[in-house]
Amino acid sequence: MGTQDKNFEDIKILIVEDQEDTREMMVSMLKNIGVRKVFSVEDGAHAMRYIHHSLGHLDMIVCDWNIPEKSGVDVLRELRMLRSDIPFLMVTGRKDMDSVFEAQKLGVSGYLSKPFSARAFEQKLRLLTQHAN
Repeated sequence: MGTQDKNFEDIKILIVEDQEDTREMMVSMLKNIGVRKVFSVEDGAHAMRYIHHSLGHLDMIVCDWNIPEKSGVDVLRELRMLRSDIPFLMVTGRKDMDSVFEAQKLGVSGYLSKPFSARAFEQKLRLLTQHAN
């Protein structure tokens, strides 16, 4: 991963991932590139509660597809009813085109297949933050 980046210092990212080790890895990757405000939850229901309380303060959501309570697609669908402009990165092991098309129809900003490298994660985040500005 690259060195800490001033561009990432002030952004607030919500990680939604049920696997604790993966969630901790993503948080660590974000902190390594300079993201100071990283929040994480383990399921879709917690994600939606967090989003409802913090939506005006979030700059990006990174969400696994297969999570308990509500799927990543459900979270994306509900988020898009509230805000269409917040970048939403779907992280998943799914590689079938039907899943990709479903996420695209709902307004996903980016799609990252598991497993992914720290470099691929950083590149996707940079791309999404550039498009959001």
